[in-house]
Amino acid sequence: MKATVKILFAALLTLGLQSCTEEAHVIADQGLFEFVDETSFEVTSYEFYDHETLGNYELADMYANLYLTFVDDQVFMTKIELRDGSETVYGDAMATNFTAGTLQGIWTDQYTYMRVASLDRTAEGRVVIELEGQHEGHKQFQTIFIVMQALDLHPAAALQISGLPG
Repeated sequence: MKATVKILFAALLTLGLQSCTEEAHVIADQGLFEFVDETSFEVTSYEFYDHETLGNYELADMYANLYLTFVDDQVFMTKIELRDGSETVYGDAMATNFTAGTLQGIWTDQYTYMRVASLDRTAEGRVVIELEGQHEGHKQFQTIFIVMQALDLHPAAALQISGLPG
């Protein structure tokens, strides 16, 4: 009898764990919005991983500096390229999805939503985010790993791209 109860309990526990839906997925850092809003971060790693091709590339290695600046419901990516002694600044804007004060996902373009799979924030201002989702263009499942450090001041290029006052 005890063996039957143990098997039944294990089966119910397994079934209960498998029945969680994506809609129930919520990252619990409720103070994140307050922490990141109007803050610039130096990005030390922004790695794309394609689960179908098993390929990856590191966006941060392509630029001299890479920054993310959060402003309200958007995040601005500032990319600084140094070539032959001259600096070129590029920028992108992405929409964010904050629910209950924490980041749930980012629209990397108008069609591609990447949900937050994991998020970690330290007291020293380091934030690590894992985003995942299907790329709208080529329909392949991707993961983006972002490691960034909060800055005390906004770099001039990040202010320019984000539109924040100096």
